Amino acid sequence: MSVLAGMKYQIFPLSAASDRELRQRASRLAEGLGNVGLDVAGQPFVHEYPRDLIERAVVAAASTDELAAGLRRVADGEPDNLVVTGQASIVGDGPVWVFSGHGSQWPGMGRDLLGESEFAAVIDALEPVFSDEIGFSPREAIQSGDFQDVAKAQTMIFAMQVGLAALWRSRGVHPAAIIGHSVGEIAAAVCSGMLSLADGGRLICRRSRLLRRVAGRGGMAMVMLSFADVQERLSHRDGLVAAIESAPTATVIAGVPEAIDTVVRQWQAEGIAVRRISSDVAFHSPQMEQLVAGLEEASADLCPGVPAVPVYSTALPDPRAGVTADGKYWAANLRNPVRLATAITAAAEDGFRDFLEVSPHPVVTHSIGQTLTADGTFVAGTLRRGKPERLTFLKSAAAVYCRGFNLAWSRQ
Repeated sequence: MSVLAGMKYQIFPLSAASDRELRQRASRLAEGLGNVGLDVAGQPFVHEYPRDLIERAVVAAASTDELAAGLRRVADGEPDNLVVTGQASIVGDGPVWVFSGHGSQWPGMGRDLLGESEFAAVIDALEPVFSDEIGFSPREAIQSGDFQDVAKAQTMIFAMQVGLAALWRSRGVHPAAIIGHSVGEIAAAVCSGMLSLADGGRLICRRSRLLRRVAGRGGMAMVMLSFADVQERLSHRDGLVAAIESAPTATVIAGVPEAIDTVVRQWQAEGIAVRRISSDVAFHSPQMEQLVAGLEEASADLCPGVPAVPVYSTALPDPRAGVTADGKYWAANLRNPVRLATAITAAAEDGFRDFLEVSPHPVVTHSIGQTLTADGTFVAGTLRRGKPERLTFLKSAAAVYCRGFNLAWSRQ
């Protein structure tokens, strides 16, 4: 067996003008690898990808034997865990990056990626900021995997998101527009150029410290009804609000735990699909009002700039109104409902068809898919909870390539 560089998984692209041509090409390459034991050492098969080569496949492999086996799967048209295929569409400069909110964290996230120079550089750049602002090391938090405390969970979601964004850029994938969901708007502000990495780090640490004041006092639940329907149903109830417009028929409610439990039981008895979400904070509810002044004050020394790409707000009724990234905006981000479906719809209306969730686990990918109504749309994630991170990321990159975007193949 010939082992590829460093025994790491790498991805190898194929493209052709037709499915038949793609299969034939895969068969020839597999035969060549099998006959001579060629060590391709991370070199892609094709260096240029004309737009007319619409049939695409990517094989992930850590040895030439594994690569040859994957190529044979492509040749035979058989599914395989290490093979990604797709038909490239006419696309723009890049996908819309979507930074999701709370819930994507998991013990062990980021450990595999500390060996990736671009990711590690971001984590280490946040080290002095996190140490000064919240008293722990992001690298040590990744290694320990302890994200139970809401403040640590939120800060590390941010750290993962900006680290993953750097990893995507290193592979040649850049955002055509950006959307942030709840706390994800901080990473969105950094990745769009509105905030520096250091300012984004300061903001997430200060916001997270404030959240400790309300931790344990709230709860949230997902209900499969429209935002307007939920607002109407809750209009005569105390202690509960419609907090997140996830999709046209999916809404998250927030409030005091007892009220959440009561409404979950009642709505389930009515046959409505509703379930509790793992959160002891009632984000985007009146419970946040006691934190608003503190957050505005904590944001006073930040230096927001102008975004380099379009940014759609989820904190304002009009997603095109513009994200100012000042104290008033971050107060609105914490207190106002999250209008994800409205922002996704606005981006689609403006011509965007490709969406990439930049997070350690996909928590809004399904909601994005539910919101998009036009044919030919594309939604992908980045990592998955408990799955090998490098391989999972490479397969996500492969899906982006098969959609029609070209990658920086020199970076493996």
